[in-house]
Amino acid sequence: MPPDGKFFSKRADTDPVRRLVAWLTPWMEQGRPTDAFVVEDSSETAAAAYSYTAMTNIGTCVPGGGMYAASSSTEMEDKDALFESLD
Repeated sequence: MPPDGKFFSKRADTDPVRRLVAWLTPWMEQGRPTDAFVVEDSSETAAAAYSYTAMTNIGTCVPGGGMYAASSSTEMEDKDALFESLD
């Protein structure tokens, strides 16, 4: 029994015991896999954070072109020209 002795039904949604059960339930329902399991979450933040539509479980951590190729300075072009001129 947990140290504080609360009934599960009396615990808040943010309670660590409830959060643990929320993870363990789908894990057990999926046969206790040793590598990965799916947790259903219909919230918009979950859908935006994880987009497993193709490739692997890399998610959305691959940056789009706008994140790294959007500098308004010419610093990178100047460095490219410098390296091209070196022997």
